[in-house]
Amino acid sequence: AAAAAAAAAAEREAEEREKAAAAAAREEREGRRREAAAVLQSGSLASASGGSGGGEVKVVVRCPDGSRCSGTFARTAPLALLFALVEAEWVEALGAPLLPQEFRLAASYPRRAFDRAQVASSPRNC
Repeated sequence: AAAAAAAAAAEREAEEREKAAAAAAREEREGRRREAAAVLQSGSLASASGGSGGGEVKVVVRCPDGSRCSGTFARTAPLALLFALVEAEWVEALGAPLLPQEFRLAASYPRRAFDRAQVASSPRNC
C-alpha cells in the first residue's frame, strides 16, 4: 500500500512538473509575441515614415497550420520584420505545439529559404 501511494505521489509530481513546463513555455511564447509585435510596430512606422519612394510590398506568410499572416511593408524594410510578423500574428490552436523559437521562411518563387541567422548576417530587404 505504501509503494502504491508513493508511486501515485510520484506520478502527480511528474504531471505537475509537466503542467508547469507547459505553462512556462506558453508564457515564454507570449513574451516573444509581445516583443515581436513591438518590433513590428516600430519597424512598420519607421518604414512608413522612411519615404524612400521605393513603394510598398504586401506580404502573406502561410503558416504550417494553413493560417496566414499578412502585412504591408516598404520595399526597403528589413527581412527581419517578416519574422516579427509571424511571431506577432500567428496564434497556435489550442493544444497545438507552440511556434518554435527558430523557424524558417520560404519564398515560393524563386525558391529560397531564410532563417534568422541569415537575416542577422545579411541586411536583406522585403
